[in-house]
Amino acid sequence: MIYYHFSSKTGLYESVLKEAYGGVRAADATIDVEHMGPVDALRSIVLQSFNYHCDHEVFVRLVMNENIQYAAHITDEQVNANKAIIEELSSVLLRGQADGVFRSDIDARQVHLTISALGFHYVSNKYTFSRIFEFDMHSTAAREQRRDLIVDIVLRWCAAS
Repeated sequence: MIYYHFSSKTGLYESVLKEAYGGVRAADATIDVEHMGPVDALRSIVLQSFNYHCDHEVFVRLVMNENIQYAAHITDEQVNANKAIIEELSSVLLRGQADGVFRSDIDARQVHLTISALGFHYVSNKYTFSRIFEFDMHSTAAREQRRDLIVDIVLRWCAAS
C-alpha cells in the first residue's frame, strides 16, 4: 500500500514531513496577531510555538531526523510555506518598533530561530536533562515554568531600552 499511495518509502517520509511542517504552520495561523498589540502578539507567538513543540514531540523528532539528513527532503513548497511565520513576525516587530516598544535592530529570522530553538531544545533534551540534572522536566509545572521563562527571555530581548 505504501508503494500504491506514495510510490516509495521516501515518498511516504516526504509526505509525513510535509504534513508535520504544515501542522506547525497551521497552528501559527490560528493566532490573530493583527488584532493584538505587538507585545501581546509576540507573546502569543512564543506561547504557541513552545506549546506546539511540547504537544507534538514527534514533530521535534522528525525535524531532528531531517537535520541528520541535511534537509534532503525539504521541498521548495515547504520553504515557501514556512515564510509565513517570518512575515508574521516581521509585521509584529515593525508595529512594535513604530510604537517604540521593540528595538529597531531585531531581525524576524533571528527571533523565530530563538523562539523555535528554545522550545525545540526543551523537548529534544528533556529526557537527558531530567536524568542528568535530577530535575523533572515532564511535569506540567516544569513545562509552565520553562514556557514562562522563554516568553520573558524573548520579550526582554526584543524590548526597546
